[in-house]
Amino acid sequence: MEGQTVPSSVKVFGILNIVFGSFGLVTSPLSLLNLDQSIQIFENFGASPLTISWIRLSTWLSPLLSLALLILGIGLLMKKTWGRSGSIIYSYISIALGVLSMILVVGAFSSGLESGDPAAIGGIIGGVIGSLVGLIYPILTIVFLSRPNVKAALERRN
Repeated sequence: MEGQTVPSSVKVFGILNIVFGSFGLVTSPLSLLNLDQSIQIFENFGASPLTISWIRLSTWLSPLLSLALLILGIGLLMKKTWGRSGSIIYSYISIALGVLSMILVVGAFSSGLESGDPAAIGGIIGGVIGSLVGLIYPILTIVFLSRPNVKAALERRN
């Protein structure tokens, strides 16, 4: 069945996974270098120990998740079923982590709302908008790569 085509969404998401994964690998060292400064900002707003631990954990996990996304993108370009299923699993994990991050960021800056601190208000707005924008790609990945024709096309090839 080699002559049958695979939906273009497989190639598109393969390329996007590679681009986003590569970008994450390139920028992760910068996040690690600025980790103490980021934590200090959250501590200044009275962030809980849970939030501080989350910032540390997510910063250290970022390069691993970026590498996984890069590998899954290569799998999609190679039209492998594991590239599709792995990308869907990655997307669900990404959504869960994004929602958790949004909750913790809002919680960290919420004390500043009472005082009317513009930096706290900006932190909450930026955190929520950034988190919501960050959810778009994983949701689209799930929608497009979960389609029956995509699954069937990749299964025919393997």
